[in-house]
Amino acid sequence: MRCEEFEAALQQQADGCLSDHDEVSLRQHAHGCPACQELEDGFRLVIQAFAATRLPVPPPDLTQQIIQAATAVRPGEKQRGSWLRGPAPRLAAAAAVLLVIGWWLLSSRENNDQPLPINLDPSPLTADLSPPNELLFPELADAGSTIDHDGTLLSQAVEPVSQIFRAVGRSLAIPVRPLASATSGALDSLMGELPDPGLSEMPGLRDLMPRSMKKDMPTMRPSS
Repeated sequence: MRCEEFEAALQQQADGCLSDHDEVSLRQHAHGCPACQELEDGFRLVIQAFAATRLPVPPPDLTQQIIQAATAVRPGEKQRGSWLRGPAPRLAAAAAVLLVIGWWLLSSRENNDQPLPINLDPSPLTADLSPPNELLFPELADAGSTIDHDGTLLSQAVEPVSQIFRAVGRSLAIPVRPLASATSGALDSLMGELPDPGLSEMPGLRDLMPRSMKKDMPTMRPSS
């Protein structure tokens, strides 16, 4: 037996659950180990001290004395009665609690059964965000052009100017710059520098131009 097992065997011996074989091993180890022998002597002294100690025996009427002291009424103090003593007040209190619980359940069920209000009014919820009908090119508005909702001119507004460029290109037999880079000033400069190709004699050419361009367009006379 080792020293660690010796201490555990001493505890089992004190509890009275040590086997005979372990008892013999305990005695043999204690004779050969002075430290474990000293530990066994200390355990023996503790056991003897507990065995010599006697606990006081309580009196037989101790329980009755405690009950009387707890329920006794002090002098000058009246005994208070409880309104819940008896079966009738308790039944009334239980009925009131059940009545309150039933009313709460009924009211909550009625609130849940009510349909949600549905708004059928088709009134608009947002403001009118349609852009104003403003003209980007007021000088082309007299040519019978139409305005789109977003304020830009449709292709019909540029059709008269496109016809003018096509007519000038056919008469001069030269390529004409695209419409996106052509302006009224460039058109006047081009028509002033080139010889008269007979624009004044083209039928309906001035009628295809807007009035703002007619006013700024120089009068072309045939060269002598």
